[in-house]
Amino acid sequence: LKSGTKLRQVVSGQLLPTAIAQWFPLQRGSPSSLALLLGSAMASGALVKLCPCGPGADMASKFEKVYGVFLGFPGTCLRIVIGLGEISAGFFILVGVWMSGLGSLEEDMNQNFKALCIIAGVSLAVVGFTAAFMHCYVDGAFPFPLVLGILSTIFVFVRMLLVEPETTTTQNIATFGSLIVLFFTAIAMCINHTQGKHEDYTKEPYQTE
Repeated sequence: LKSGTKLRQVVSGQLLPTAIAQWFPLQRGSPSSLALLLGSAMASGALVKLCPCGPGADMASKFEKVYGVFLGFPGTCLRIVIGLGEISAGFFILVGVWMSGLGSLEEDMNQNFKALCIIAGVSLAVVGFTAAFMHCYVDGAFPFPLVLGILSTIFVFVRMLLVEPETTTTQNIATFGSLIVLFFTAIAMCINHTQGKHEDYTKEPYQTE
């Protein structure tokens, strides 16, 4: 009887969003594959940022000589902060989405994860779009961060519309957490506007005589 009632609810559209978000993604791979792609890309990129030697040596030099100067922040601190944020959000999304989808989390933990997942996605979207705008101005290498920013935005909307937090507390966490991220983004934009060097200092490392 319960199965028949739920089936009628799905057919009538009452449970269709939940069915699409929770079952269809794991079977067909849309949001879960998106989380896998987004989490893996961000986590791997963060590892390169955090390692100032080997593959990360060139990245460390660019943060020190170009990116930090452009944005108005100390290059090394900027690289470490962004790297730690990306690796935390990336692994959080990579592991958490699958655990939630497979029902491995308790209900309270699952609700908290849904809220934090939205905040992580907003943070990665901000990082992706900011990096794309900067690269567009500095060296033209903007397609990869732009794609990551777009994927992060799609991920956020999927989580908001289909797998949203269900309690008032977790909804407030998602809302105010995202607003805090945007607030600090606005502060960073002001610092970039007042302290960033957008001409003389940023282009020289890319110019070869």
